[in-house]
Amino acid sequence: MPSDTPSQWYHLGTHERATVVAAVRSHRTPYPPPSDHPSRPSSDVVRARHRELLEKGPTDYSTSRKQALVRDGYRCMVTRTLGDDFSELWSTSDGSTQPLKCCHILPEVLGSHNAKDEHTIASAWTMLHRFGYGALLDKLSGANIHRLENIMTLTMVLKKRFDTMLIWFEPIGNEVNCYRVGVGPPHTHQSFGLPHTVQFTTEENLSLPDPELLHIHAACSRIAHMSGAAEYTTRYCVIWTTSECLRKMVLVLQNSSCIP
Repeated sequence: MPSDTPSQWYHLGTHERATVVAAVRSHRTPYPPPSDHPSRPSSDVVRARHRELLEKGPTDYSTSRKQALVRDGYRCMVTRTLGDDFSELWSTSDGSTQPLKCCHILPEVLGSHNAKDEHTIASAWTMLHRFGYGALLDKLSGANIHRLENIMTLTMVLKKRFDTMLIWFEPIGNEVNCYRVGVGPPHTHQSFGLPHTVQFTTEENLSLPDPELLHIHAACSRIAHMSGAAEYTTRYCVIWTTSECLRKMVLVLQNSSCIP
């Protein structure tokens, strides 16, 4: 995994640094809500339906969401909160549930062929290639952007915070699927109700989030919160409200010599 110090990013200049956060921070496509059914199926039926999709490659958000739910036990990967869509199927010790969302680590738009954002998408991939992540283009192009390695199951609140780089997950050395939970100031782990570390697990033979992708998101998040960078990045990207996330990632990448 390419690595270096955050200072090498920072000293390349505010404008360039701001250009990658654009690709990671908010060109997040609004996801369709899960479909409702007048009668809730049993837990066995739900599992069976979702398992039918596991042998298929990820083709869209809906398929990825169902695959991720099976992988993550129908719970948030971080808080282990049960999704409220499944509250009648599985019991919880305290009865608490929350809406769950399928969250792309690198933005869904990076796998699209949207003419409107073609230049920004190309810039993002160019920057990632520059930092030694060129192989990701084949790995995540087209429908592959929905592969499980790029998907997390989070509560609705945590998804919003992850998309806006208020939280991130930094791989811990050689500890498999273990991460330090990063929180952007002025917030704290306590105020967000988050642990300082988390380990992602699954009882299924399904891929967990790719540490390399989470590393890229974490690097862009830390850069965005460097002194003076967050305010500039937010101001710079206001004019691109429909592509905010992708453009912010590009802003960071273009202004950085490496992924810290």
